[in-house]
Amino acid sequence: MKTVRYQKLSIDGDSERVSYFSFLFFQWMNNIFKKGSEGTLEESDFMPLSRERSTEFFTNRLQQNWIEEKADRKGNKQRPRLWKSVIKMISLKDAMVIVLLYVISLLWRLSRPLFLGYLIYSLMNDAEPQKSLPLYGCVMAMGICAFIGVSGVHHFSYQCDLYGIGISSALKGLIYQKILRLNKTDILKFTTGHVIDLVSNDVQRLEDHTVLWGCSAILDFLLLIPIIVVLLMYFIGWQALMGVTSLFFLLPYFAGLSYVFAALRLRTATFSDRRISLLNQVISGIRAIKTHALEDEFREKIKRVRRDEINIIRKKSVALSAVAALEFTAVPLAMLVSIITLVLTGQPLTPLNVFMLLSFINAARQSVCFYVPYGLLGVYEAYFSLKRMEDFFLLEDLPESCHNHSIEGTLNTAESISKFIETVSNQRDRTVAVPSAVVRDEEDLPQLATLEVFILASKEKIHDDDFILQDVEFSLDSQTLTVITGPVGSGKSTLLSAIAGEVSVAAGTINCPFSLVYVPQIPWIYSGTIRQNILFGQVFNQDKYNRILEACSLTHDVRTFPNGDQTVVGELGAVLSGGQRARVSLARAVYMDADLYLLDDPLSAVDMKVSQHIFQKCIKELLSTKTRVLTSHKEQHMKEADRVIVLFKGRVLANGTFSELQEKSLCNTNLDVSCKKPVWDKISEVRFVAESENESEFKERAMIPQHQVKDLEISEEDCTIGSVTLMTYWDYFRSGLHTLAIVGLVCLFFIAQVMIVSPDVWLSFLTKKSKEEQKDKFNFIFYGCLVLGSLIFSSIRAYAFLRTLVRCSQRLHDKMVVAVVEAPVLFFDSNPVGRILNRFSKDVGYLDELLPKTFLTAIQLTLLISASTVVPTFTNPWVLFAVVPLAIIAVYISMYSLKTSRQLKRYQDVHTQSYMMVLASERWLGIRMTFLISFLIFTVALAAILVSQDAAFAGLGLVYIIESAEQMDFSVRKMAEVENCMTSAERVMTYTKLDHEPGYQVKQPPPKHWPLEGNITFQDVSLTYYPGGPQVLKNFNLHVEAGTNVGVVGRTGAGKSSLVAALLRMPDPQGVIKIDDVLVKDINLQEARRCVSVLGQSPVLFSGSLRENLDLVEQFQDLDIWRALEDVQLKELIESLEGKLDHQLLEHGANLSVGERQLICLARVLLHQRKIVILDEPTAHVDPDTEQTIWRVVREKLKDSTVVTIAHRLNTIKDCDMILVMKNGEMAEFNKFDSIVNELVDK
Repeated sequence: MKTVRYQKLSIDGDSERVSYFSFLFFQWMNNIFKKGSEGTLEESDFMPLSRERSTEFFTNRLQQNWIEEKADRKGNKQRPRLWKSVIKMISLKDAMVIVLLYVISLLWRLSRPLFLGYLIYSLMNDAEPQKSLPLYGCVMAMGICAFIGVSGVHHFSYQCDLYGIGISSALKGLIYQKILRLNKTDILKFTTGHVIDLVSNDVQRLEDHTVLWGCSAILDFLLLIPIIVVLLMYFIGWQALMGVTSLFFLLPYFAGLSYVFAALRLRTATFSDRRISLLNQVISGIRAIKTHALEDEFREKIKRVRRDEINIIRKKSVALSAVAALEFTAVPLAMLVSIITLVLTGQPLTPLNVFMLLSFINAARQSVCFYVPYGLLGVYEAYFSLKRMEDFFLLEDLPESCHNHSIEGTLNTAESISKFIETVSNQRDRTVAVPSAVVRDEEDLPQLATLEVFILASKEKIHDDDFILQDVEFSLDSQTLTVITGPVGSGKSTLLSAIAGEVSVAAGTINCPFSLVYVPQIPWIYSGTIRQNILFGQVFNQDKYNRILEACSLTHDVRTFPNGDQTVVGELGAVLSGGQRARVSLARAVYMDADLYLLDDPLSAVDMKVSQHIFQKCIKELLSTKTRVLTSHKEQHMKEADRVIVLFKGRVLANGTFSELQEKSLCNTNLDVSCKKPVWDKISEVRFVAESENESEFKERAMIPQHQVKDLEISEEDCTIGSVTLMTYWDYFRSGLHTLAIVGLVCLFFIAQVMIVSPDVWLSFLTKKSKEEQKDKFNFIFYGCLVLGSLIFSSIRAYAFLRTLVRCSQRLHDKMVVAVVEAPVLFFDSNPVGRILNRFSKDVGYLDELLPKTFLTAIQLTLLISASTVVPTFTNPWVLFAVVPLAIIAVYISMYSLKTSRQLKRYQDVHTQSYMMVLASERWLGIRMTFLISFLIFTVALAAILVSQDAAFAGLGLVYIIESAEQMDFSVRKMAEVENCMTSAERVMTYTKLDHEPGYQVKQPPPKHWPLEGNITFQDVSLTYYPGGPQVLKNFNLHVEAGTNVGVVGRTGAGKSSLVAALLRMPDPQGVIKIDDVLVKDINLQEARRCVSVLGQSPVLFSGSLRENLDLVEQFQDLDIWRALEDVQLKELIESLEGKLDHQLLEHGANLSVGERQLICLARVLLHQRKIVILDEPTAHVDPDTEQTIWRVVREKLKDSTVVTIAHRLNTIKDCDMILVMKNGEMAEFNKFDSIVNELVDK
């Protein structure tokens, strides 16, 4: 006979088929469990996904539904509803399968009171029940039906949870796709924290059994409850309906609490967004925070936001405890109402009607007191979460053609390589209009289209009223070089962003030729190798690659790295210098081979010689067949450009060739003439700033064995194979409670469980009394007291436990913040920002939201099952002979399965495939536990017959053991979820134990008023950024007298910025560093850093008011702040902003230009007036006129400070007292400027 097989999984057209038996009992998971029990599971061991279960399939289905929903609503001028698109994802076939599985479980839930009633009836009326064959048939049927029915529950739950995973996967896919289609302006409206919270926590609402509980509640009210009402009327009478009716009175109570809970969740999300956004900025700007010793201030800012968040979570705990308290005490309340009604109407209380009634009410209770409240909680939370995602999805997309055309978003937002390749490959045959231009077909174009910008109005600064760009009109021919110049804040970067389609265009058109690449001012480097950053998923071509390396002046740098271009650069290019990051970013753009290149001043971060090399070899020669738009202040660039456009306050001030503009004196103030005089040319020729090695020296150094130097190792994601140990649980609870409090909490749980069971035990004794004795008021009073006691203790238990877990979460979060901000910078270089944020977003979200209610439910279910085992054993000790071996088998199976399921759970955040296997592993265990509990039901029932057990005790024992059959499944799943959530707690606790920078442990304060002068001494200082890494400083010796203005120059990567890192102890160097003869290692790290003001290469600002960014600790008067702003020529700009000093900046100061951000950071340095000031290329992003003013102010305002200026441009340091020339981490020269120049010229 041919075996009918079920097609379970398929991939690429191949299918792996399993039999019906294997499908029903999850036998197809056996190989996975075997491999997991024998060793470590790898991703290659996972079962393949069918196309219908893939994230791509779910995402495409939801996307199509959402497009249709928007189209339908657009016609009706109504707001599209995301929840409707989500509901439409379920097909008719899937719905029918879910309903069929539900019906199977429904038959068991309805038949179990009937089987129980027949058994009790036989025990009450048959003197020798052991001789009744129908009774044995009833016992056999109870065991078989229990197994079939609960197995149906497993498959019903499995299908619902798979649907929930599909929804969450689709929503994540839609969020990802939406990010690609948003322009820069709209992204600013949604902070990074908001988007991360959408993915980490809001999407989670659809995974957390919301579908299961919602479907169960709906189907129960359509089928289960009406049938129960009919059966109660038939078998017991209308009196029995009073208890069920009392359960219905709880529905408004649960609905109200659910709505309050969901509303509080929405408020919590607001604070979570703010907290995650703030943490993202702290982690991204950790070097700036450590440099200015602001760890304590930012920790307090995070703590304040966290405190507000926790206050709302505590209110949610009250609402949740009010629901959880009635979850298991609603049955005694309903029974009390029914019992009183029965007695008052003259109905005797017999084991038959009492325990049949108890069994029916248990079935109704599961629906009314579990599926309904938790279903409403889940649905309400999901609704509000979908509403938040809906707001995000309804942001205006880039024009479709522009989206396919623009590369800027890919280069700056770290999107996937595969998506980037697809974007590039799809854009070759397009001409783009932004935002409303007509797209012209290729055959209509006789040659490459020109770049046309016509009457553009852009509004990037979403908090300002004025347009940044107005009446900008120009047209550029193909294969030309255009330089855009202008003062700080004139709109240069905004113009390039608008052309790239990354800034909202209020009016006008932009016609672009085919494909474009945008190279931003601040380069983005991801945590991969140098080659990976350059190729960015493109096919490797050796000749092309080498030409680009040479053109971008990277050949020399690549050869000096430990592993060449296979060197891992760390998070955000941590092992690269600022100039190297800029060149890698440029090389990536050149490798893309686009038609239009938008270059936003990429040469400002490199020295003069390298700048000239890149401009000639790359921009002028390698890209000669491309259309190039370059922002620059350099005269050389303008002279060699085909066209120069001068911007001023967002308008085109001049447009023409350089000679034409010079005749009109329209660009003189914007020229950087640092290489204009012959002496600078002469110095450049002898490589004063640039490479000073000859070719033979270079080849000799390249022969140094590279195995002696290690590459930076990027930490792998934590996928620990072991279990969550009891010590982990203990440490978790100890983080929030004293040992005695933990013991008290455990005792409270057991006392509450005894109180919950006691009303049912009292009922078994009450049924043995005569009809007259049952009417005694004492019985009702005592029974009522037991019911009230169970309610009170259950409420206290739920609230105390939830409050405890919230307290643990709060303290662990605060400890983690402290540990992270005090961690060494190597930790941030070797761990991606996303991974660290995941601890504060998803893992903390689990501890705040998911773990408390899951843990509470798991413990309550475990205690209920324990009671379900103890009560039958107490009423019939013979049952113990079955309970003990079955318990041993259950423990063995559980331990066997946990070895695998724990490994699967640690992969479940990686991809959908492992998450689905986690669900399947839970069902595999559940099916086997169901078999054991079904056998126990059969054993208890059989023992009652064989020993002719008292009907009341038999009814009590069977009610509990039958109830545990279905609860066993849910208990196993909840305990598994608890362990899964505890892996989040484990990861958080791991982060609380991170190594601190050694200097934080030193409590010794510096001398009073230190430093008084500002002398700096380096003695044999060596520095490596990571263990085994290359030495960036080598036995460096230097003494700088107080008040000296020192200029530091050298080739990119020569060790200039490393000198600053050593002074600030990021990381701690070897050797001796003294400030005013005080060894900095001997004093507290923060105090040592507070004596130094640093302005780095990349300006760092944070969200909040402008005042906070300038004076976070509130130690200056407004007059001082305004004076500093006036010194850096920002007073007029700040006065024009809404709120002025209280003007709110976006994340990273995104609503200001890079140049404006740099000037604000400079104002902060001037404001603090510290004795030692480090200026690392402080004017790289400003125009020459502003630069001259700034240096005049620095000389005047910082004349009493020791100033160390790191520069690439000679004009920047020509007025310094002393010049330090760095070469390969060593001091090549230290002399006066004129002496060095004369020496070099003589050579």
